[in-house]
Amino acid sequence: MAQRHQLHLAPAATTRAALGDAVEALDGELTRLVRVDNAIDTPNAPFVAGLEHPEGPEPLLDALEEIRAFVDLTRSVAVVGADHWFVPCAPTPVRYQYLMRRRNDFTHQRYLDRYGEVHSQFGIDTPGIEGYCQLHVDLDATTAFAARCAMPFLEVDSVSELYLASVATFFAALGDAPEVGAAATADEELFVDRPASQMYTSSVFR
Repeated sequence: MAQRHQLHLAPAATTRAALGDAVEALDGELTRLVRVDNAIDTPNAPFVAGLEHPEGPEPLLDALEEIRAFVDLTRSVAVVGADHWFVPCAPTPVRYQYLMRRRNDFTHQRYLDRYGEVHSQFGIDTPGIEGYCQLHVDLDATTAFAARCAMPFLEVDSVSELYLASVATFFAALGDAPEVGAAATADEELFVDRPASQMYTSSVFR
């Protein structure tokens, strides 16, 4: 199975807006994500932008070199993993991403099994989405990719992705079904280290 490579990028000091602008301006076969304000996010999540490529790391490494002056590598995260689609969709202009870590009493594989077999239903049931994908992280490949990016390895077990038409549409739908979010949060408490997990929402450029 092909593996998707992602970079979740934190800004160097005083370069929050500059990093977003630099990522949006990149050329090449990359998906570029720039965080939007007043959306669903973890308040202290450091990520301002993201980059991804569906296959190899080389385009991301080249892009990172181009924007390196704007990036705080020590707070940025590299991820490699396999896509598991539960609600397939065409590309959308907005994407919510949730970088999740397992509880210490779960192994990585046991976490992924429960995440894919049980917790996926909450993503499927979430109103107002166009698509839902789980990226199941390959820890060995991620460790190697992070080293090539000169980033510290931060253990992320999965990335939940909701593909959205707009933030406003998503919020309106969630407001009509608050019980879905509450049930998903309660289930996460059973296997996710929620304080160590981080979410943010971005506009998507291709």
